[in-house]
Amino acid sequence: MELKDASLKSYHPEIRPIIIAFYTESCCVGNTINNKLVRKATVDQYVNTAIKYALEVSGIDPSIDPSTNKRHNLIEAALQELKRWEKVPNRRQPLTIPMIRWLKQKAESTHEDSLENATIDWLIVGLHTGYRSVEWCQEKDPSIDGFFCAENPDRSTYAVCEDDITFDDAQGRKCRDKLDPKAVIFNETFRFQKNKEHGQIKSFAKNEETPDLCAKEAMQRIIDRARKLGVQPDEPLAVYKRWKGSNKPKWIVRASLDRLLKEAAEACYDLSKEEKARYSSHSIRVGASVYLNAAGFSGMDIMNRLRWKSDCYLVYLRNITLLAVKHAKAISSMDIDQWCISD
Repeated sequence: MELKDASLKSYHPEIRPIIIAFYTESCCVGNTINNKLVRKATVDQYVNTAIKYALEVSGIDPSIDPSTNKRHNLIEAALQELKRWEKVPNRRQPLTIPMIRWLKQKAESTHEDSLENATIDWLIVGLHTGYRSVEWCQEKDPSIDGFFCAENPDRSTYAVCEDDITFDDAQGRKCRDKLDPKAVIFNETFRFQKNKEHGQIKSFAKNEETPDLCAKEAMQRIIDRARKLGVQPDEPLAVYKRWKGSNKPKWIVRASLDRLLKEAAEACYDLSKEEKARYSSHSIRVGASVYLNAAGFSGMDIMNRLRWKSDCYLVYLRNITLLAVKHAKAISSMDIDQWCISD
């Protein structure tokens, strides 16, 4: 990110550090030269270079809060949050849209039912559903150990099957053909859940604005792929073809998913070995939480949409620039001393 007006003379003294604070926030979330996430030490260099340049051009240190004559606390807060986040043990980083789009580029050299293309569809759906890995993929190759089963008397298959999915049209009627292009909603029954709320049904709408991230379209591709490979309606849907000419399904396993997520994260962000290890199958659920929070969903709505029974989703949330901007807008637009409504 480029700090364009380094002189800053045209800005009020109290506004200058806010501009640097937003610049700092932006660097903290990856808006850097290579558009990659970097460590706090690197962000320090970005910010200090910007301040040094401003001093050379205008003689003004834009990071100083005139009320305290010290570096503004918003700048320090952003840097400390990044430092804290780096030190949180075993945290999982979120799946992001840039990672999905990088995988799409990688998949261009493969066939439509490849592991990469199949996984992309599940990542798109997962950002909407907040999947736990057990809810859709397999821990191990089922040809050896069979499908992972729930701990119920019937030892039922745990992962989502075609039988768990229905589609509605624009009039709210169930589609007889699950591949009907007129479908605008897909509904999933979560037969088994970690929170024991078995049988919950959640609905997900067609994305008209960003079709390449449409969960409804991705789920229809998933079902179409499974049917072509002979998967039964009561068998897990997460399948792909190892070879283009193959007619046999291979089920997506967590090790393959983790590998692809790490590849995408490494390609999109500047990561150490330890940081890359924090991308895993659980990044899907983390990403779903982060995106809903950034969009302004309430805590109750996040819990409802992503099937949480408590507010433990809070440990996944990140300090991101979008929230800082919303915070600034809220402060500038609210008059909390106005207790009466004018006639």
